[in-house]
Amino acid sequence: MTHQKRVVLCGVCYSPNLGDGVIADCFAGMLKRVSPQLKVDHLDLAGRDGFAPASGTLRRAGELLAHAPQYLRATAETVGLEAFRRLRGLDGRWRRLLTGADAVIIGGGQLLSNATMNFPRKLVWLRDARSQGQPLAVYACGAKVSPGPGKRDLQSVLSDPNMQHIAVRDELSRAALEKLLGSPVHLAIDPAIHVSEIYRDSLDGVERGSDGVGLGLSDPHMLGYAAGATLSPEKIEEFFVDIAKQLLERGQRVTLFTNGAWEDQEYVRAFTGRHPSLAARPGFNVAPPPKRPYELVRQIHKFESVISHRLHANIVAYGLKVPSVALPWDKKLQGFFNAVERSECVLDDVSARRCLTLLDSARPISDDEINARCATSVRALNHLCRDLAIASNA
Repeated sequence: MTHQKRVVLCGVCYSPNLGDGVIADCFAGMLKRVSPQLKVDHLDLAGRDGFAPASGTLRRAGELLAHAPQYLRATAETVGLEAFRRLRGLDGRWRRLLTGADAVIIGGGQLLSNATMNFPRKLVWLRDARSQGQPLAVYACGAKVSPGPGKRDLQSVLSDPNMQHIAVRDELSRAALEKLLGSPVHLAIDPAIHVSEIYRDSLDGVERGSDGVGLGLSDPHMLGYAAGATLSPEKIEEFFVDIAKQLLERGQRVTLFTNGAWEDQEYVRAFTGRHPSLAARPGFNVAPPPKRPYELVRQIHKFESVISHRLHANIVAYGLKVPSVALPWDKKLQGFFNAVERSECVLDDVSARRCLTLLDSARPISDDEINARCATSVRALNHLCRDLAIASNA
């Protein structure tokens, strides 16, 4: 009897930021298409077993870290992460899931970053939880490596002798890892590019453009924390107020939405509370918070265009052929749009006038363009499967 190969995809598949769930669904779905006999399991690096709202404790911890002085963050994060590891029993849970797997893939999302200690530490735990020395791979991740805490952890995991394949999602990430490792790294576009194929059934009956222009709001404080950058929340809010007013004055429908993260949902509530006259205008709407990845995909499909900070709001929009403008806060946005040869889609001047100019001049996204990107992605997936000996004919 032929042995069914099993892989474990490791990421943040159950994150409240549902863009990560879209990555996981698309990655798993496409792996099964290129290797139909493959069994795919998921391991969530945050220890989650399903979709659920973030606990009050985790919310408060995130808020405290976001506002903590930079020099205290690494120590506070490390102490908190070790306590979290013990309380959740991650070592035992991960070891049980990894036992018997034929390969372990760290896949999708901005997982190779030491902007915080979160992922560097968890990737070390993951590597060490493999009791059978299974082959490792990194696929379609974003990378951002800076001097300081966490760099050594990333280097240790990526240089493990069992690491069989490393592919990142854009040239900026490749440059960062090649500098860190001193060796070549492959490219593989984000699996969420396959969103239209993977969620085809979920999109049945969804009217394209029915919700007008989607304004994707994110808590600017948390964006600044995650990116290691200082943003002006006041400037960002002023921009969204201006763009909403101008779109409404042009007779367009405007819908606020988020990718589902709790901090973003709270920011939307605060935003509408601070601007009641705007929220009361005809044509202004707030989308219900998505609870599952397919709900986020359906919501984005309802837009005629999208303006958002969130990378996967933009990637999902692109995969659904919905024009989008990305608001700059992290180089990963430029990395994606460079990869799909649409660098002009990243706003270079955070002003409503400039944003409207980009929206109005956006090039249509054709079937041929998406099909070509997806074909390149399938070739990269086949390369991954060959290197890990998990292809159906392996």
